Formats: sequence, C-alpha cells, structure tokens
Amino acid sequence: MAKRFNFEYMICDQPDDELFQKQCAAFEKKFPEIRKENILEDVDGSSYQTYHHTDGDFVVSNDYNIGCLYVESDFDLIPYFE
Repeated sequence: MAKRFNFEYMICDQPDDELFQKQCAAFEKKFPEIRKENILEDVDGSSYQTYHHTDGDFVVSNDYNIGCLYVESDFDLIPYFE
C-alpha cells in the first residue's frame, strides 16, 4: 500500500526532467540536513526522489503516467519557501 501524505503541490502540469532535477536541487539546498534515497525510475520514464526530514518525508515525482511534476509531503513546505 502506498504511503498517504498530508500535502500535495503541483509544480508543473506536465512531466519535465530538467525541472525535476532543479526542484530536487532546490530542496537539497534549502534542507541541507535531509537524507535522500536513490532516485526510483519507472519503465515509463517517471522519476521519484524521496527525502527524509526531521518533520517527515516528502517525495518529488516526475510522473509520466499522471502527466505532471508534483511534490507530496508529510508537512507543509510552503513556509520554508516564503
């Protein structure tokens, strides 16, 4: 069963490999203490980067099946980027 997250943010209404890399880099710069797992790549070209933060987990998804780039999180990420 897939994990359920409390927050979801659409970054782009279509998958974008370059923007996925930039979004991951932005999180890694903003949260230098986070632990990241290896990027998971699906057969359809989708990529998923999971991070572990002291406040919870979050995942950056570049999803070709759904057709968008989005982030799911256990905690609200907006205050960190205001």
